[in-house]
Amino acid sequence: MIPKKNLVLYSINQSPLHIELCLISLESLRKQSPSVKVKVSHFGKIPSHKIRKFKKLGAELIEHPPVSSEHRFGLKWPALVDARDYRNILVIDADTFFFAPVEPLFAKNSKKAIIANIEYASAGDYLRGPHLIKMRFDQKLVRKIKKKFNLAEYPIFNSSVMLFNNFSHHKVIERLPNYFSFFIDFHRGELPYPASLWFILEQVCGSFTLSIKPKLAYGNWNIDQVTPFHEWYHSKNKVIGPLMHYGSIHAMDFFKRFEMKSNLQRCYKANELLKKQKYKFVGVDSAPWGSKLLPLRHQART
Repeated sequence: MIPKKNLVLYSINQSPLHIELCLISLESLRKQSPSVKVKVSHFGKIPSHKIRKFKKLGAELIEHPPVSSEHRFGLKWPALVDARDYRNILVIDADTFFFAPVEPLFAKNSKKAIIANIEYASAGDYLRGPHLIKMRFDQKLVRKIKKKFNLAEYPIFNSSVMLFNNFSHHKVIERLPNYFSFFIDFHRGELPYPASLWFILEQVCGSFTLSIKPKLAYGNWNIDQVTPFHEWYHSKNKVIGPLMHYGSIHAMDFFKRFEMKSNLQRCYKANELLKKQKYKFVGVDSAPWGSKLLPLRHQART
């Protein structure tokens, strides 16, 4: 069987805002790259009228059971299994926007196993425009955890836009039990969490998982390829790469500044719906990886 080449992979939960942001992102992708293959791994039900929109945009939908609320930000890792038959996959969050074709991102970044941006705050305090951003990581604790599990040196990276080349995601799939072992230990307090922000827990776990020896070759995006919204916002040179990660917390500001009024209204409506409705999340033991993972929590890392 001839392996398929390139894929763009989204992973979303059942939040109305998450679904709407993913559709907006996919619409921008289709304007630039009409023929690139796209899969959307969704954890929980998507309304039928939204499913029709995804299919009209040429996305293949893969449904998974809903997950527990603590797992809703780390869905890209189990979603890698849905892309097993592709050589190269671009894993992106729903809060991204395309300004140019995506194909050159695959072509120009093929030498490293994984391409992603370093999480800036993991390296120390830094300036964002005129503002000093305080470090959000305890580096001493990071080193202690890496020593405990004999992990290689590997940066804490931002997982919002990741490129896996030459089937490197297969090696990550093999390490999924390790990823969820770290996740559960941090969540239950059995390992001290080295960051001040809980919503980047999956980034910390992902980076530790990729630090398992032998580590995978790693490279960074250039700013003219993947542009973080806050970097663009505070930069004098307003360069936008083919893909901008604006971050869901910046989505409203992003759409205002680019005069995307229709997208802004869509997000407002989805956000209101999110406030009104309650969504079912299953417990961690019945999540897709749950009962199979838990007995492996410590065994998986030996």
